[in-house]
Amino acid sequence: MKDTTLAIRYAKAYIELALSRGQLEQAVEGAQSAAGFFDASPEARQVLASPLIPASDKAEALSRALGQGVPAQAQEFVRFVIDKGRAEFLPEILRQVGELYQGIRGIRHAEAVSAVEMTPGQIEELSVRLKALTGAEQIVLHTRVDPSLLGGVRVKVGDVVWDGSLSGRLDELKKKYM
Repeated sequence: MKDTTLAIRYAKAYIELALSRGQLEQAVEGAQSAAGFFDASPEARQVLASPLIPASDKAEALSRALGQGVPAQAQEFVRFVIDKGRAEFLPEILRQVGELYQGIRGIRHAEAVSAVEMTPGQIEELSVRLKALTGAEQIVLHTRVDPSLLGGVRVKVGDVVWDGSLSGRLDELKKKYM
């Protein structure tokens, strides 16, 4: 995504409109259906990104392709984004709708990178601490292993990073004393 800020702006507008209409769940379900369509269809993403296809043709083709599987509200939003000349950002905008919805529901995603595989107990303890730090009702923790960290863990929640890794601390020492 070239411009996440743009995607968030459009996603917020979509969420706010759905809230004002009292149709948040339906709007989010529609956005997720459309996002699933784009995830499963590289051809559709190519149509969105093509500068050779006029916006009206893109909107018409995608409206037909989305068909009955995507509610009218989401289809209108897809057409609106395309008409505004932001077609290539549409998959990311739809993904951001899901992220914002989860935020409204108190669900936060976190990524924990450790030098070795974390035990279930460590994962649970980290989730509890992250809930306390972020105020989230639920933390969805995605873990992965990166041996280059040497030890410890690096956690990212949204734009915030907590680096408790040994390699991170060594880097800090290098900067301080060299």
